[in-house]
Order: sequence, then C-alpha cells, then structure tokens
Amino acid sequence: KFRAKVPPPPKRRWDPPPVPTHQHFLAWGATDGSRRSVDLRINEKGNLEYGEHDGSMASGWRTVKAIPAMKLVDGKWHSATVVRQDTGFTWLYCDGELVGQGCITANLPPNLTSSARSYRWTREDCIFDGDIGPARIFDSELTIGQVRAIE
Repeated sequence: KFRAKVPPPPKRRWDPPPVPTHQHFLAWGATDGSRRSVDLRINEKGNLEYGEHDGSMASGWRTVKAIPAMKLVDGKWHSATVVRQDTGFTWLYCDGELVGQGCITANLPPNLTSSARSYRWTREDCIFDGDIGPARIFDSELTIGQVRAIE
C-alpha cells in the first residue's frame, strides 16, 4: 500500500508549480554498482509503472504501465501488485483491478540487492513523497482472486 502526497500549490500565484518527477516506492539496485535495477514507481504524470533496467546505457529500461494512465498522486491510499512470470509476462494491479500488462524479458537483472529502497538506486533521487504501508513479496504467481484477497 502507498499514499502519495499531493504537492502544495505555489506560495505566490506567479510562482511556477513544482516540476513533477518519478517517485520510486520500491526499488532494488545492483550490488555491483551497475545501472541494473527493478522499480515499482509512480511516473512524473502520476501513473503506476513497474520496470526493470538491464544495465545498458541505451534502451535498457523496460516497463509495464497502467493503461489508461492513472492519477495516483492524490493523497489517498492505494495498493499496487505486480505479478511477474519467469517468462517475463507481467501484470500490474492497482486497488485489486488489472491496470496494465506486458512482457519485459525472461531474465530479471542479475546481482540485485536483497533490500528495497524508496528512491532511484543509480542517483539516489526520485524519492517517494508519501507513506508506504505493508509490502509483501511472494515467490509464486498470484491469481486475481489472491490479489484481491490481500487488498
């Protein structure tokens, strides 16, 4: 579960609004200092994304996004679930409903840390601005009924 804070309005009406950025709420980075990572995040427009980076400089980022796009920076609690098969087929759920699906790659990026953080590993930025509730990781694929049961 997560709750992203709504950014405050500008203090003066002529001030520009804050520049939106990605907010990573679960991220695992590579232990060898490379760019490899696995991330569950809200993108700069407030949409839910799951992504994996294979470490290459160009075209290394693969994502599954909620379609149609969601607006999750609303101050409300939401639950997010990622179901990923060994084949790379991935399903993305938000609040118990299927919101995105796709195929990334068969192999997870290697040498990932065992602990997750709430920011982008490579630069230690894109910090999640909000609250994170209990997180659960399962070692087998969940059915839609099981996803809804843990909501």
